Formats: sequence, structure tokens, C-alpha cells
Amino acid sequence: MTRPTHRFPALLAVALTILLLVPSVARAGGPPVTATPFQQQQQSIQELRGLTGPALEIGFIDRTIPHHQSAIQMAMVIATKAVHPEVRAVAQMVIMTQREEIAQLTDDLRTRYGRTVQPDTRFMMQPSEMAMLQQASPRMAEKMFMLMMREHHQSLNDMAQVVVQQGAPHVEFRDLALHMLGDQVEQQGQLYTLLRDLYGITPPAPTGNIERGMQFALGAGSPQPTVEADTARDERPPPRSPRVSPGHTHTHTSTGTPTRTRLRARPALHAGQVQHPLTASYPRPLP
Repeated sequence: MTRPTHRFPALLAVALTILLLVPSVARAGGPPVTATPFQQQQQSIQELRGLTGPALEIGFIDRTIPHHQSAIQMAMVIATKAVHPEVRAVAQMVIMTQREEIAQLTDDLRTRYGRTVQPDTRFMMQPSEMAMLQQASPRMAEKMFMLMMREHHQSLNDMAQVVVQQGAPHVEFRDLALHMLGDQVEQQGQLYTLLRDLYGITPPAPTGNIERGMQFALGAGSPQPTVEADTARDERPPPRSPRVSPGHTHTHTSTGTPTRTRLRARPALHAGQVQHPLTASYPRPLP
């Protein structure tokens, strides 16, 4: 007799919990203690807050590049697996923009500091999470991707705010951090809209905990806030769809294929508008 397929999400949730609760072996660049991936990333962000001057820029790059690589890994799965063209377009945009930013950050590190990237491996994708994304049904994979990517973007948003608030020494670097922040906040809003419109899901405010996003997609109960600021973030209606402007990304109306013009900072966003997420929401993208 055929087993009921509706138990698959619950079994995935149990498997995920077991895999992620097994004591982790410390990675290079990570704390030598048992900690969840989210706790390790939060520790890394806290360490970034202790840096100033050139060390702040170098530390941001060493964290952002493996973080972007993880986003690309997830997006590549969905770019071929998605059942909705809107979700596929978001995945394609993640791949395009984050590859571009990796190249720019790598070049900045080499030309400005004569260094190569020393990636903080605490921001690498967990193999167990990638395996579940790959093995999930197309519709479940879409939900997992959108909820996980909203969380994934949040940790980069937090790091970009550190760069701006603590005054990275080069204004071009601060502008790039603001550009990333603006793009990712807008994309979090797009994913909010897609989750609501395609699946009737109202996602929780992001905290940076990818496991939490996956658990929510699998229906493993309502996730509890993991930081005190959980209810302070992203509780407003999502930003509008991407608009076409110089140096910004948009989706071609006839093909649904994302295109991108020259990378530059958004002049509408400046350091005075960016506040710490514990005290205020991120600025909304302006028309």
C-alpha cells in the first residue's frame, strides 16, 4: 500500500532538527565550542563590531564573500527547480548580483590591501540544509528558499549596517554596503509578497536564522523569536516591485529574465538613515 505523502514535510522537519542539534565540530575561523550555525554567525557579527579602520573593511569582505556564495548555492537549486517564474527570477537575480558583488569585493581587497580573501567559514551553507533543499518537492523547495533567503539576507544587512555606522575608512566602501543593504531589504519585501500571494504564508520577521526559516517552511510549529528584536523587524507591508533606475536591477517584462546595469550606490540612502535593527526598521526603498 502506498504511504501517504503528506507526512514528508514532518519527516523532513524531524530530520533537520536531529542534524542541526548534533554537536558541531568547530570550523576554521569559528568558535571552538558547540554552537548552532546561527549562534556562530551572530558571534562573527559581534566580532565585526569590534573592528575599525582597514580591519573593518577586510573583516566585512571576508564574511560577505562566503555569505554570498551560500546564497548562490541556494539560488542555483531554485533557478532550475522553481515552478513559479517569479520565484525563478528572484533566484536568477540573486546569482547575478551576488556574483557581481563577490568580484567587486575580491578586486577591492586585492587592489586596496594587497590581500586575498580569507573566508569566515561560519557563513558557509550547512550541508544538511542544502541537502534538504535539493531533496524537497519543487513547491516545498520554493517555500524553503524564500523563507531561508529572507533570513539569510538579514545577517548581511546587519553586517552592512556595522560598516556604515562605524565609519569604514573609504566612502566608496560605505556606499557599496548601503547599496547591498538597500537591494537586500527590497528583495526581502519581494519574497514576503511572493510567499503571501503564492502560498498564503505570512513570514515571520527575519532574524538571520536560516534554520528557523526552513523549520517554518516545513510547518514544524510557529518559530519562537530568537532575539529580542524579532518583532521590531520587517513588520510593515513589503516594498514595491523593483523599479528601473540607473545602476539597479529589474526584470525584463517580456522574458521574465533579470537584467542588471552598472553597480553603484543608491544616492537616496545615506548613513544617517541607517539605524541599528534593535532600535528601528530599515529604510524603505524610495521611488
